[in-house]
Amino acid sequence: MKKTFYIKNGYFYLFVNGVRDFYCESEINLSCRDYGAQIPEQFYNPYGYNDLYSLFRTDIIKVPEYFKYDYSLSASKVAASYVSWGKMLSREFNPDIAETCLQYYPTRMVYSLQQQYEQSRDNWRIFLANNYKDFENVVTNVKPINRTGSAIFFDDATPTTINGVDELKTSTGNRITIGDGGLFNQAFQALTNADLEIEYGSCQDTRSVINTPFGIFWISQRNGKIMELAGNQIVDISVNGMRYWFAENLKYQLLNTFPNYAVLDNTVKGIGCQTAYDPR
Repeated sequence: MKKTFYIKNGYFYLFVNGVRDFYCESEINLSCRDYGAQIPEQFYNPYGYNDLYSLFRTDIIKVPEYFKYDYSLSASKVAASYVSWGKMLSREFNPDIAETCLQYYPTRMVYSLQQQYEQSRDNWRIFLANNYKDFENVVTNVKPINRTGSAIFFDDATPTTINGVDELKTSTGNRITIGDGGLFNQAFQALTNADLEIEYGSCQDTRSVINTPFGIFWISQRNGKIMELAGNQIVDISVNGMRYWFAENLKYQLLNTFPNYAVLDNTVKGIGCQTAYDPR
């Protein structure tokens, strides 16, 4: 029987190639996948090798997939994955004591490590646990004097001086800056022998202390005096012709009417004293 309908030289596809774009959760970081120098060792990358005609050539279509990858680049292999982010509190933990970490200590002075030349980190922002001192009075300002000394001014006490560098000298002659709180363990040198009740040389305004080539000057607003630190001695320079005027007008007159005025020592939006130096 002769067939009328038939297909001569008919063909059909054995496979179809294509690139699919989809998202999935994987252990492999595909952005770090590597490739070889030959075309069969390439893979489709929309931001790199994306020649589909070369990738799907019939002469290399049966070549196994080339996969080159370093598993140390996976998310589970980074150092942070092996760190425990949780820690059990010790049996000695006392929540009442822990709450004191957020308390305000107005009379506490904290100092940082000494900054060294060409250091990669900023030691001025590193405060060790024991590098602090609790004074009996509020510290209003600290100014450098001499080579490594510092003058500390208090709100209602006489200023004192201290060596501003805490170093440990080893047997080999090397000097090491330490942070064991030893800076304030040394003896403080008072600048006057007046009783604490007199508050001679006290400073209530942070911005009133200024260090000049002629010495350190500051305003003792509560005592109505202008003070100068000449060497290791406090000198009242307002006594020369302006003694009674400063004693009468230096104190805050606003506090006589509003004794609970809160914005003190603020020369921008409140009241306060500020000192400036004119080299002329």
